[in-house]
Amino acid sequence: MKRQPRRSRKEAPPLSPLARAVFETTDSFLGRTSPSPAMLADLCDGLFESLDAYYAQNPPPVPLGCAPGCAHCCHNQVRATLPEILTLVMHLHETRTELEREELRQALAGHNRHVRGVADMDIPRDLPCIFLNNHRCSVYEVRPFACRGWHAIDREDCRRAFELRDPMARISHYPERRNAAVDFVRGLTRGLEKVKLPGGDIILPLGVEAVLPSSLDRFKQGWIPLFQVHTPGNLPHIA
Repeated sequence: MKRQPRRSRKEAPPLSPLARAVFETTDSFLGRTSPSPAMLADLCDGLFESLDAYYAQNPPPVPLGCAPGCAHCCHNQVRATLPEILTLVMHLHETRTELEREELRQALAGHNRHVRGVADMDIPRDLPCIFLNNHRCSVYEVRPFACRGWHAIDREDCRRAFELRDPMARISHYPERRNAAVDFVRGLTRGLEKVKLPGGDIILPLGVEAVLPSSLDRFKQGWIPLFQVHTPGNLPHIA
């Protein structure tokens, strides 16, 4: 029997059909000209809309427990890719005054003292997301893929996990919904790497703190190393 050739250890694993479609969209969008921060934000915003449409076309078999005001999951510090950070920061530039952005920068500096240099699993579990306001997400329209894919069927699971401060607690969920968000991230990052942009991710508030002071007219050298270390797609554990 003829032996199948081994795949190189460095060769990227094959993408799922959904991730492949996202990769092809990313490749087509970014391959037309030299990418800019604005292009990455436009691309990511479109992918957010596509994922929302995918969810609408593939509803869960049972209602989700998530609802406005239920913010237990918003005490986890999610990771985001460079396009997600740029999309969020561009939204902040468009919707918040200079004074409000300065207040946010000060809040980020304090918040990130609890995050910078700390392993993901060791970050305090009672530390609210920097964008959580009165138990609601203040940047919901541009929330990262990790947040879009994170959900629960029974909100009591989330309450117990929060009270126990247990990031590994089992939470009943709809796997296909979470997997779709992961596929979007994988397809996006594969496309970024093809055009020589970093495909890693970073804890959200650290990325926002790094990018927020910039004008977003061009890529800054200080951004690139932040997104070259951690492999993306590791959404918070809810299995």
